[in-house]
Amino acid sequence: MRKNQSLQERNRQSEQEGLNRFRYRRSCFAYGTLIATPEGMSAIENIKHGDPVLVGTPRRQENELQLSWSPKTVAFSAGARGPIPLMIHLQSEDEQEYVITPDHLFLMPSGDLTRADRLRPGDQLVRAEGGTMLIALVSAGAYEGGIHNIACDVSWNRKITGHLLNASGVVSGDYTSQLYHPSNRRGPRL
Repeated sequence: MRKNQSLQERNRQSEQEGLNRFRYRRSCFAYGTLIATPEGMSAIENIKHGDPVLVGTPRRQENELQLSWSPKTVAFSAGARGPIPLMIHLQSEDEQEYVITPDHLFLMPSGDLTRADRLRPGDQLVRAEGGTMLIALVSAGAYEGGIHNIACDVSWNRKITGHLLNASGVVSGDYTSQLYHPSNRRGPRL
């Protein structure tokens, strides 16, 4: 960085450097996506390393997927701004919207984690408070704005317990689960 750069120029350069780090493994939500914390919902870009978030523990009860939620500490929190060449836009039948990177993971009623770019209209996602959400629309395109991801301080043991987040009412994997997800097939099960 040049010595006489303005703070705004340095911030813009830092954001671009951050975006470059996410070029291949972004696994992010768009800014403004709400994540459940013990104090309520918080925009993902406001969640920092060391903050508590609620993580889900799945279990099957009478052939239905149930989740219990407990606080865990965020071990990793990062994001970037800039034009993103490809993002996935999901819309539910009740018109709730999600903007995510193609490799972002969602929990399906089967207990599988599935990448956003593999979802289709008619698929169902697990709601954080139980039940499912029907996907009505899936589209892909460029996005101008910020993206952010977080990972909880739970070690990866090939299970999704401790890596599930309540993201604006649906269950999503944290960054750790996305790093270990085999991108050419469905992910770890219960």
